[in-house]
Amino acid sequence: MPSPMSAQSVVGSSIKSSEAIARQDTNLDTGVVNALIARLDDENAEVRSAAAHSLGNLKDARAVPGLIKALKDRDAKVRSSAAEALSEFEDTRAIAPLAELLSDQSTEVKRSALDALSHFEDTALPSAAIVRLLSDPDADVRHNAAHLAGRLHDRSAIGALAKLVGDPDADVRQAAVQAIGELGDPSAGVAVEPALSDADADVRQQAINAIEELKAPMAEATLLRLMRDRDADVRQQAAHLAGDRSVVGAIPTLRRMLEDPNADVRESAVDALGNIPDSAAFDALRSALTSNDAKVRRAAAEALGDRRP
Repeated sequence: MPSPMSAQSVVGSSIKSSEAIARQDTNLDTGVVNALIARLDDENAEVRSAAAHSLGNLKDARAVPGLIKALKDRDAKVRSSAAEALSEFEDTRAIAPLAELLSDQSTEVKRSALDALSHFEDTALPSAAIVRLLSDPDADVRHNAAHLAGRLHDRSAIGALAKLVGDPDADVRQAAVQAIGELGDPSAGVAVEPALSDADADVRQQAINAIEELKAPMAEATLLRLMRDRDADVRQQAAHLAGDRSVVGAIPTLRRMLEDPNADVRESAVDALGNIPDSAAFDALRSALTSNDAKVRRAAAEALGDRRP
């Protein structure tokens, strides 16, 4: 006589069955969707979680009410799976229930809720709840909240984002700087300034981008320092800003950058010189016509054709 299956085997079998169902085309089988929705009330949390995951993969709108209900499940993994599944639908009925999860005790659930909300239109997002998460203990939550805060264009978030410019996590700092740049308030450039000296090159580059987006002032000495930065991407972005703002004092540095080890930096230096209406910039472009780099020579030739000394 065959031995009865253990409870663990039954759970494992149920989960595998749910995952197998996820690979089917349920548009042809209403019963499959209904069966999965029913499993959202299964006595086993792993089965409920697997059912939510499968319903998200299947993207059948009939699952939305059941998934919204599952956001209040007693098990954190189920709540997280339901939130992830709802991100596939972008059904506005889910926004308010997902916003409630931003105060969940589980970090995993908060991450999933934030990610799900990021799929909705900005105007529908719960601004205050997202801004509160900028001070969350979890770095991933702060990072994702910062990204969403930037999209919201809510200037009330500037103070909280400014604190994150000094966050211990480099990804959080970068997201915060990017968000500040997206808010469109030139006075917020002051909050970005510390990031121009950040130890992480990506943060420094993002800070230059933010200053440019905000049209905020930058001290010429700071700009020249960034044009000599050890990171090529930072040098390139700084050169672009110098040209965009026609910084005459940057011309000697831009001229030296025509010999930069990085090809992209050299081309950016040529472009920048072409945007500065000064005779010294014109002379630098003429010198660039004899560069060892053919791309620099071509860019210089094009720039000289677009301007007068």
